[in-house]
Amino acid sequence: MNKRILLGGACLLSLPLSSFSQLYEPIVRERQGIEDKNHHLEVLTDEEFNETERVFFIYTLDGEYIGPSNIGIDLYTVKMVNPKSYQEPQLTVPFTVYGIGSKRDSLFVDKTLEEMSRIGRSYTIAGENVTGIYNYTSLKGHVKLLSLDEIRQKYCPKIKGPYIFMINKFFIMKNQELYKIDEDFIYNVEIVNSKDFKVLGKMKKFTIIRIFTRTHHNWHPSHIN
Repeated sequence: MNKRILLGGACLLSLPLSSFSQLYEPIVRERQGIEDKNHHLEVLTDEEFNETERVFFIYTLDGEYIGPSNIGIDLYTVKMVNPKSYQEPQLTVPFTVYGIGSKRDSLFVDKTLEEMSRIGRSYTIAGENVTGIYNYTSLKGHVKLLSLDEIRQKYCPKIKGPYIFMINKFFIMKNQELYKIDEDFIYNVEIVNSKDFKVLGKMKKFTIIRIFTRTHHNWHPSHIN
């Protein structure tokens, strides 16, 4: 049985009833001197978040590619396979990264990045040179990862385009086909129509699809103890 919620007038978010109670009660982990790991990207600007010419990472969950960022997974439900992954020789090879992009391509990794650098080569995804690889394994069993377009099709089926995606506070300026989000980690989906921005005047209409993950920074109760 599903609970259906109308969001933003056009996005329909459907969740199992067992998840519905959790929807409005994200875990508050932050205390004085203690930060929530899921908020670690909030210090970045949109430009820094989208900057991939200098830094482009591979993140995987149980072998499946989740994007150039780990913004789409709850870091408290996963464990890093190579916890000292900034030191590339710690990376255990070989392994295959699968499910990359809309074509669900695969990448065979048989050398560490340091070894690739020594022979003058690099791994590439969507034309970007990979500068870091971070593999996670799930602590909660199977995880259903959705691409941004799959989220649009499932929760905002009437939105056909053109459209822009946001994840939390960040605009996704490029490589939108590479990002995936754990379906259980989706807290809210809403749309913003460009026609509501009077300053845009007669510009061609577009839609902003905003995806919020289930962290307490996206939850605004009257007070938090």
